[in-house]
Amino acid sequence: MNVFPLRLRSQGLRDLVREIAASEQISQNELIEQAVAHEVLLRGATLIDDLERAAHRIGDLTDAEYAKIVDRSLTDFAEGEGFAEPLQAYAIDIENATQDATQEERDIDSLGVMAAFDSAQTYSAQADSAQT
Repeated sequence: MNVFPLRLRSQGLRDLVREIAASEQISQNELIEQAVAHEVLLRGATLIDDLERAAHRIGDLTDAEYAKIVDRSLTDFAEGEGFAEPLQAYAIDIENATQDATQEERDIDSLGVMAAFDSAQTYSAQADSAQT
């Protein structure tokens, strides 16, 4: 058994511990041990409650901040809808293009996007004729 010397500074407290231990028919050490265990459990429960309340407060703050972010993004989106479109679409008429197209016309499809579409259509037509 571990020994822990305990010094109670108050004579009145020592007398109360002695009286209560006698009336409970337990040793003074056992009474003090029970009191300490009770106090530790009580403080632990209080700490848990404090932590849970803090977690709820943080969660509420987080929810409030999230709502602010959503509101701000919706406002920004609505304001952006009033701006002109940043990209304007236009059609490329490859069928009417000629071999002697100007440099500007060749730059329109400099990445060969239309050629890729044309080859896909050719491949699709070949596959269809092969099945028949």
